Amino acid sequence: MQALKFLMAAVGGALIGVSAALLFAPASGRDTRKKLSKRLDREKKFLAKELDRQRQVLMKKGRAALDDAAGYVSDELHDASKKIVRMVGG
Repeated sequence: MQALKFLMAAVGGALIGVSAALLFAPASGRDTRKKLSKRLDREKKFLAKELDRQRQVLMKKGRAALDDAAGYVSDELHDASKKIVRMVGG
């Protein structure tokens, strides 16, 4: 959740920065658009890297949870199998 909050803050900050740049830019429209384009490209790359990092973290956590669940199910099936063998008389 912290990463998502950070990501949302980064997007919000980028939008505020772009808005402020448009309002207070002393440069020509062409120069301002060029600067904004470069800034947005940097932000886009940063956000893409952050999203990929978060995806990797979530995948790792998901795999660990799946492994835990598989172990639990395997243990339960093994215990149930033993009980059935005892009940049948084996």
